[in-house]
Amino acid sequence: MQVFKCERMQDKNKLVHSQILPRIQITNSICFHPNGNIMYITDGPTRKIRSYPYDKETGTLDESSSLFVHETRKGGYPDGSCVDQEGYIWNALWSEQGQPGLVNRIDPSTGRVVFTVHVGNNTTTTSQVSCCCFGGPDLDILFVTSAAVGTDPEKEPNAGALYAVKLPFKGRKESRFVGT
Repeated sequence: MQVFKCERMQDKNKLVHSQILPRIQITNSICFHPNGNIMYITDGPTRKIRSYPYDKETGTLDESSSLFVHETRKGGYPDGSCVDQEGYIWNALWSEQGQPGLVNRIDPSTGRVVFTVHVGNNTTTTSQVSCCCFGGPDLDILFVTSAAVGTDPEKEPNAGALYAVKLPFKGRKESRFVGT
């Protein structure tokens, strides 16, 4: 698989796609540092989150200089991500059945997990955590989606649920695509 940029041509008012990253297995998420100069790409099957220098003007990245690679624990696959106001990456970890689903806050300068949200309640867990984003009036609520693909409803009765967790961290408003 590949990652492409999409841009609108001024003279023809149409969208054009061009490759910016040639080798990736599954693009589970793409998000950006608050300054817009770093792109984070999650590749589930490889269990890696990579960061690349990103040129906002041209929409290109420097594939040869990956800034960091975060590798998830065995039995977990990085899925959807977002970035908070401080520039930390929040990544939903899709786990194998029987293992707890997590959302990790990752320090972009080291690739280390500095905070973890365990998804579920006191008696059950949800293994297939799929994505996260910040919301609420103060952007301090982390919304977490989950899935129920092949799960046992008796072991994971809340699989597929939407969770909301109030945090001591704040997210940021996401940019919008302005093309047509």
